[in-house]
Amino acid sequence: MQLKTNLIVTIACVLWPLSALANVTPLKVAVVGGFSPTFASLAPSLTKQLKQPIEVTSLPIATLKAQLKQAKFDLIITGAPNQLSQLDYVDELQPNTLTVIAHSPVILWCPNPNIQMRVRISDTLKNKNIKTLAISPVGSPVGDLVREQLRLPAHVQIKPAEHALHAWQLAQQGKVDCAFTMPALTRPTDQYQFLPHRGVKIIAAIPKNSSNADAASQLLKLLERPLFRARIQHYGYS
Repeated sequence: MQLKTNLIVTIACVLWPLSALANVTPLKVAVVGGFSPTFASLAPSLTKQLKQPIEVTSLPIATLKAQLKQAKFDLIITGAPNQLSQLDYVDELQPNTLTVIAHSPVILWCPNPNIQMRVRISDTLKNKNIKTLAISPVGSPVGDLVREQLRLPAHVQIKPAEHALHAWQLAQQGKVDCAFTMPALTRPTDQYQFLPHRGVKIIAAIPKNSSNADAASQLLKLLERPLFRARIQHYGYS
Protein backbone atom coordinates (compact mmCIF):
# COMPACT_ATOMS: atom_id res chain seq x y z
CA MET A 1 0.00 0.00 0.00
CA GLN A 2 1.61 3.28 -1.11
CA LEU A 3 -0.57 6.27 -0.21
CA LYS A 4 0.91 9.75 -0.25
CA THR A 5 -0.07 12.55 2.10
CA ASN A 6 -2.60 14.91 0.51
CA LEU A 7 -3.45 12.24 -2.04
CA ILE A 8 -6.55 13.20 -4.00
CA VAL A 9 -8.59 10.51 -5.69
CA THR A 10 -11.81 11.04 -7.62
CA ILE A 11 -13.88 7.87 -7.48
CA ALA A 12 -16.74 7.10 -9.86
CA CYS A 13 -18.40 3.70 -9.64
CA VAL A 14 -17.67 1.66 -12.77
CA LEU A 15 -21.29 0.54 -12.90
CA TRP A 16 -22.31 4.08 -13.78
CA PRO A 17 -21.73 5.44 -17.30
CA LEU A 18 -19.14 8.21 -17.14
CA SER A 19 -21.43 10.55 -19.06
CA ALA A 20 -24.02 10.29 -16.28
CA LEU A 21 -21.55 11.73 -13.75
CA ALA A 22 -19.48 14.00 -15.99
CA ASN A 23 -21.40 17.17 -15.18
CA VAL A 24 -22.12 16.38 -11.53
CA THR A 25 -20.16 18.31 -8.92
CA PRO A 26 -18.06 15.86 -6.85
CA LEU A 27 -18.70 15.51 -3.13
CA LYS A 28 -15.38 16.51 -1.58
CA VAL A 29 -14.48 14.38 1.44
CA ALA A 30 -11.41 14.86 3.64
CA VAL A 31 -10.29 11.72 5.48
CA VAL A 32 -7.56 11.83 8.11
CA GLY A 33 -5.14 8.95 8.21
CA GLY A 34 -6.00 5.35 9.02
CA PHE A 35 -9.65 5.30 7.94
CA SER A 36 -8.90 6.51 4.40
CA PRO A 37 -8.29 3.06 2.79
CA THR A 38 -11.57 1.78 4.27
CA PHE A 39 -13.51 4.81 3.07
CA ALA A 40 -11.91 4.57 -0.39
CA SER A 41 -13.16 0.98 -0.65
CA LEU A 42 -16.69 2.15 0.22
CA ALA A 43 -16.67 5.13 -2.14
CA PRO A 44 -17.71 3.32 -5.35
CA SER A 45 -20.83 1.90 -3.66
CA LEU A 46 -21.56 5.27 -2.06
CA THR A 47 -21.16 6.93 -5.47
CA LYS A 48 -23.74 4.59 -6.94
CA GLN A 49 -26.21 5.29 -4.14
CA LEU A 50 -25.69 9.08 -4.23
CA LYS A 51 -25.49 9.28 -8.03
CA GLN A 52 -22.62 11.67 -7.44
CA PRO A 53 -18.83 11.24 -7.75
CA ILE A 54 -16.80 11.39 -4.55
CA GLU A 55 -13.44 13.15 -4.36
CA VAL A 56 -11.41 11.77 -1.45
CA THR A 57 -8.44 13.64 0.04
CA SER A 58 -6.24 11.82 2.56
CA LEU A 59 -4.28 14.22 4.76
CA PRO A 60 -2.79 14.67 8.25
CA ILE A 61 -4.87 16.24 11.00
CA ALA A 62 -2.55 19.26 11.19
CA THR A 63 -3.17 20.01 7.52
CA LEU A 64 -6.91 19.58 8.01
CA LYS A 65 -6.96 22.09 10.86
CA ALA A 66 -5.05 24.60 8.76
CA GLN A 67 -7.47 24.22 5.84
CA LEU A 68 -10.74 24.00 7.73
CA LYS A 69 -11.75 27.64 7.29
CA GLN A 70 -11.29 27.36 3.55
CA ALA A 71 -14.31 26.28 1.51
CA LYS A 72 -12.48 23.13 0.47
CA PHE A 73 -14.36 20.12 1.85
CA ASP A 74 -18.02 19.10 2.04
CA LEU A 75 -17.44 16.38 4.64
CA ILE A 76 -14.67 15.64 7.13
CA ILE A 77 -13.90 12.17 8.51
CA THR A 78 -11.35 11.85 11.29
CA GLY A 79 -10.55 10.08 14.54
CA ALA A 80 -11.05 11.79 17.88
CA PRO A 81 -10.63 10.97 21.57
CA ASN A 82 -13.73 10.38 23.64
CA GLN A 83 -13.73 14.04 24.66
CA LEU A 84 -14.93 15.50 21.36
CA SER A 85 -14.88 18.95 22.92
CA GLN A 86 -11.08 18.81 22.73
CA LEU A 87 -11.28 19.27 18.98
CA ASP A 88 -10.33 22.88 18.31
CA TYR A 89 -12.34 23.05 15.08
CA VAL A 90 -15.76 22.11 16.48
CA ASP A 91 -16.96 25.72 16.17
CA GLU A 92 -16.35 25.57 12.43
CA LEU A 93 -18.77 22.68 11.94
CA GLN A 94 -22.48 22.80 11.35
CA PRO A 95 -24.41 22.15 14.60
CA ASN A 96 -25.59 18.60 15.31
CA THR A 97 -23.57 17.11 12.44
CA LEU A 98 -20.98 15.14 14.43
CA THR A 99 -21.64 11.51 13.57
CA VAL A 100 -19.73 8.53 14.96
CA ILE A 101 -19.04 6.19 12.05
CA ALA A 102 -17.00 3.54 13.85
CA HIS A 103 -14.71 2.73 16.76
CA SER A 104 -11.23 1.30 16.46
CA PRO A 105 -8.73 -0.10 18.96
CA VAL A 106 -5.13 1.09 18.87
CA ILE A 107 -2.48 -1.56 18.37
CA LEU A 108 1.26 -2.05 18.52
CA TRP A 109 2.17 -3.75 15.24
CA CYS A 110 5.59 -5.37 14.76
CA PRO A 111 6.02 -6.99 11.32
CA ASN A 112 9.42 -8.44 12.30
CA PRO A 113 8.78 -12.11 13.28
CA ASN A 114 11.78 -12.00 15.62
CA ILE A 115 9.93 -9.61 17.91
CA GLN A 116 7.78 -11.65 20.27
CA MET A 117 4.72 -10.13 21.89
CA ARG A 118 4.57 -10.28 25.69
CA VAL A 119 1.51 -10.13 27.94
CA ARG A 120 1.75 -6.36 28.32
CA ILE A 121 2.72 -3.80 25.68
CA SER A 122 5.15 -2.17 28.13
CA ASP A 123 7.01 -5.49 28.42
CA THR A 124 7.01 -6.00 24.64
CA LEU A 125 8.59 -2.59 24.13
CA LYS A 126 11.48 -3.57 26.42
CA ASN A 127 12.62 -6.04 23.76
CA LYS A 128 16.06 -4.86 22.59
CA ASN A 129 15.15 -5.85 19.02
CA ILE A 130 12.74 -2.92 18.97
CA LYS A 131 15.04 -0.01 18.17
CA THR A 132 12.69 2.24 16.19
CA LEU A 133 9.00 2.97 16.63
CA ALA A 134 6.52 5.00 14.56
CA ILE A 135 3.93 7.07 16.45
CA SER A 136 1.46 9.73 15.36
CA PRO A 137 2.14 13.24 16.67
CA VAL A 138 0.87 14.95 19.81
CA GLY A 139 -2.66 16.18 19.11
CA SER A 140 -3.59 13.15 17.02
CA PRO A 141 -5.99 10.52 18.43
CA VAL A 142 -3.62 7.55 18.29
CA GLY A 143 -0.57 9.55 19.33
CA ASP A 144 -2.30 11.04 22.37
CA LEU A 145 -3.67 7.68 23.55
CA VAL A 146 -0.25 6.05 23.35
CA ARG A 147 1.43 8.86 25.26
CA GLU A 148 -1.30 8.86 27.93
CA GLN A 149 -1.04 5.14 28.63
CA LEU A 150 2.59 4.20 28.06
CA ARG A 151 6.07 5.25 29.08
CA LEU A 152 8.29 4.45 26.13
CA PRO A 153 11.72 2.90 26.89
CA ALA A 154 14.72 5.17 26.49
CA HIS A 155 16.44 2.81 24.06
CA VAL A 156 13.64 3.12 21.48
CA GLN A 157 14.04 5.83 18.83
CA ILE A 158 10.74 7.51 17.95
CA LYS A 159 10.01 8.05 14.26
CA PRO A 160 7.30 10.72 13.86
CA ALA A 161 4.36 9.67 11.69
CA GLU A 162 1.71 11.99 10.29
CA HIS A 163 -1.13 9.64 11.24
CA ALA A 164 -1.93 5.96 11.89
CA LEU A 165 -1.77 5.07 8.19
CA HIS A 166 1.65 6.68 7.80
CA ALA A 167 2.90 4.83 10.90
CA TRP A 168 1.72 1.55 9.37
CA GLN A 169 3.48 2.40 6.10
CA LEU A 170 6.78 3.07 7.87
CA ALA A 171 6.67 -0.36 9.55
CA GLN A 172 5.44 -2.11 6.41
CA GLN A 173 8.34 -0.62 4.42
CA GLY A 174 10.86 -1.70 7.07
CA LYS A 175 11.77 1.86 8.07
CA VAL A 176 10.84 1.15 11.70
CA ASP A 177 10.61 -2.03 13.76
CA CYS A 178 7.10 -1.39 15.12
CA ALA A 179 4.26 1.10 14.81
CA PHE A 180 1.23 2.21 16.78
CA THR A 181 -1.62 1.99 14.31
CA MET A 182 -5.11 0.51 13.76
CA PRO A 183 -5.97 -3.19 13.19
CA ALA A 184 -7.96 -2.41 10.04
CA LEU A 185 -4.65 -1.83 8.23
CA THR A 186 -3.18 -5.23 9.10
CA ARG A 187 -3.54 -8.72 7.66
CA PRO A 188 -5.01 -11.71 9.55
CA THR A 189 -1.53 -13.26 9.88
CA ASP A 190 0.08 -10.14 11.37
CA GLN A 191 1.10 -10.09 15.03
CA TYR A 192 0.00 -7.13 17.09
CA GLN A 193 -1.03 -6.17 20.59
CA PHE A 194 -3.99 -4.06 21.72
CA LEU A 195 -3.52 -0.87 23.68
CA PRO A 196 -5.76 -1.41 26.73
CA HIS A 197 -8.74 0.67 27.81
CA ARG A 198 -10.21 3.01 25.23
CA GLY A 199 -9.64 3.32 21.51
CA VAL A 200 -10.40 5.87 18.81
CA LYS A 201 -13.72 7.14 17.54
CA ILE A 202 -14.01 7.72 13.80
CA ILE A 203 -16.28 10.72 13.39
CA ALA A 204 -17.71 12.60 10.44
CA ALA A 205 -18.86 16.20 10.35
CA ILE A 206 -20.07 18.74 7.81
CA PRO A 207 -18.18 22.07 7.83
CA LYS A 208 -20.23 25.25 7.98
CA ASN A 209 -18.80 26.37 4.64
CA SER A 210 -19.72 23.12 2.86
CA SER A 211 -21.14 23.83 -0.59
CA ASN A 212 -22.74 20.39 -0.78
CA ALA A 213 -24.14 19.87 2.72
CA ASP A 214 -27.28 18.01 1.57
CA ALA A 215 -25.27 15.36 -0.28
CA ALA A 216 -22.87 15.08 2.66
CA SER A 217 -25.83 14.49 4.98
CA GLN A 218 -27.17 11.82 2.63
CA LEU A 219 -23.79 10.08 2.65
CA LEU A 220 -23.80 9.99 6.46
CA LYS A 221 -27.24 8.38 6.39
CA LEU A 222 -25.98 5.78 3.91
CA LEU A 223 -23.12 4.87 6.24
CA GLU A 224 -25.68 4.02 8.92
CA ARG A 225 -27.33 1.37 6.74
CA PRO A 226 -26.68 -2.28 7.65
CA LEU A 227 -24.84 -2.98 4.39
CA PHE A 228 -22.24 -0.31 5.00
CA ARG A 229 -22.08 -1.02 8.73
CA ALA A 230 -21.25 -4.65 7.91
CA ARG A 231 -18.54 -3.64 5.45
CA ILE A 232 -16.96 -1.26 7.96
CA GLN A 233 -16.96 -4.00 10.60
CA HIS A 234 -15.37 -6.36 8.07
CA TYR A 235 -12.35 -4.05 8.02
CA GLY A 236 -11.86 -4.39 11.78
CA TYR A 237 -13.96 -1.56 13.17
CA SER A 238 -16.85 -1.85 15.61
